[in-house]
Amino acid sequence: MDTLINITTMFAVAVAALGLVFLALRWLDDWVFPGISFERALNENNIAVGIFLAGLVFGIFFLVSHAVAAPGDLDRYDREFRQWGRYEFGYQYDWRVFKAQGMTESGLDPDVCSAVGACGLMQFMPGTALAMGLQNRFDARASIRAGIAYDKRLWDIFTAPRPLADRLDFAFAAYNWGVGNVINHAQPCAREGFGFDHLYSHIESCLPPETREYVPRIHRWHERFRGRT
Repeated sequence: MDTLINITTMFAVAVAALGLVFLALRWLDDWVFPGISFERALNENNIAVGIFLAGLVFGIFFLVSHAVAAPGDLDRYDREFRQWGRYEFGYQYDWRVFKAQGMTESGLDPDVCSAVGACGLMQFMPGTALAMGLQNRFDARASIRAGIAYDKRLWDIFTAPRPLADRLDFAFAAYNWGVGNVINHAQPCAREGFGFDHLYSHIESCLPPETREYVPRIHRWHERFRGRT
């Protein structure tokens, strides 16, 4: 439903932009472009003028659509992320960090599936969805609830003393790579190199490339979402 609304909004913006452009050109032709009669040039099949107008329409559509449609798009599911982020973690973390995770996972698209079979907004594999009681992986709101609950389950595993930010990063890494991989491969690697494994930065070099990029992407989206309020 959200996707349909966004497409409808974009179409409406395109139509409005197109109409405004041609109205403006007809009204301001002599004032803004005194040496050009756009209407006559188009009637004479002037290709250069046609390209100019097409570029102008596209530019206005791009600017207006990003100003109008994109904010609404990025505001999707705020209520659910706020509700379940605070339910599971209280005020220990800004709830937007979990929305940033959803953006990293799927672009907040509840209908997407990965090449390996992870589906839905929070990209659940079938077995993990079953374990978390998620019956329909394509139900966006249920996926958010289950995804943040799964974050909390992973977070509860990493109980060694460490800063809260690092503890959540361990949970995110486990969400992406698997908790067994983080415990069995990343943490022992960190012990060998540093003598302890309390900080996330001490395991980054032991993570696969996808996971090394996954956690920073969450933080980049988080900063963007925080900057919008």
